Amino acid sequence: MWHSYFMCGLKGIQDHFNLDQPKGMNCLVDGTIPPSSGLSSSSALVCCAGLSTLTTNKKSLSKVELAEVCAKCERYIGTEGGGMDQSISFLAEEGTAKLIEFSPLRATDIKLPHGAVFVIANSCVEMNKAATSHFNIRVVECRLATKILAKSKGLDWKNLMKLGDFQRRLGVTVEEMLNVVEEILHPEPYTREEICETLGLSLEDLCSTILSQNAQDVSTFKLYQRAKHVYSEAARVLAFKKVCDEAPANAVHLLGDLMNQSHVSCRDMYQCSCSELDQLVDICLKSGAIGSRLTGAGWGGCTVSMVPVDKLNEFLTNVQDMYYKTDSRRSSMQKQSLFATKPGSGAMVIVEKK
Repeated sequence: MWHSYFMCGLKGIQDHFNLDQPKGMNCLVDGTIPPSSGLSSSSALVCCAGLSTLTTNKKSLSKVELAEVCAKCERYIGTEGGGMDQSISFLAEEGTAKLIEFSPLRATDIKLPHGAVFVIANSCVEMNKAATSHFNIRVVECRLATKILAKSKGLDWKNLMKLGDFQRRLGVTVEEMLNVVEEILHPEPYTREEICETLGLSLEDLCSTILSQNAQDVSTFKLYQRAKHVYSEAARVLAFKKVCDEAPANAVHLLGDLMNQSHVSCRDMYQCSCSELDQLVDICLKSGAIGSRLTGAGWGGCTVSMVPVDKLNEFLTNVQDMYYKTDSRRSSMQKQSLFATKPGSGAMVIVEKK
């Protein structure tokens, strides 16, 4: 499976430049990220392949252009992902977090507060989003919510695919979008029949023009919950930036609260958590984290926790004892599954002079 991600990056550059005969490469691939852990290892491999192919064929793209190409070409694998992972893979800079925004793609430096460190903890539940339908079904639910919301506001719903695009077209804030969701969508799941009636589509048109291959057999869709999560999460991102910019005395605790709210929304509204992730988040909070949430696509993978620097060693010991040492498989994976981290540089080419 992993070689397929490398081929995505290669094909992306090949298609972008219409390379009939791209130059060959001898590649050695290595890494320290646990597989299927929600830490963007698949996107990192796509970006690595794209950058390698670009360099080998003596072509040139800006980091933003390269991120956009790699985001598009990763969809060859079958997942309808966005572009955040690919964007940070190229636009990351050491020592600063980044606010990633789209349409157009741009990255803004965010200075994190002193006194806390981010800790990654792997639940050891592997989630291969390319081999399951969970991820793509959520994309379809957001697409359906976009179209129903847009039609209710008299917009060209047929050409709107994303909740963010609908918000921009409507010209309101993410906070106001939460009110729009409450006004238009109902909490009960939508059936195919109700969606078809609302949009004026036949079932055949729904299946052929809106539903992905993975969602052809899904009978109900939770549009209210998915839209509520997306807009509330966007609001939390902006609130996180505001706290970092203003740097109040209680900044770390405010950011921790936002992380906790995010996990609750991921768990209850987007429903992309799992029992092991929920358990691990709970353990991290009990072990001294100020905030903790799942990271990545969900349904397994890792948590990210904000931990006071002076409590880091105690935190690591407690999580080891309470989560990893209670299970033989997790215990064997502990060394590469629990670690503190900080913002680092993005992808680069290092040329060895002869």
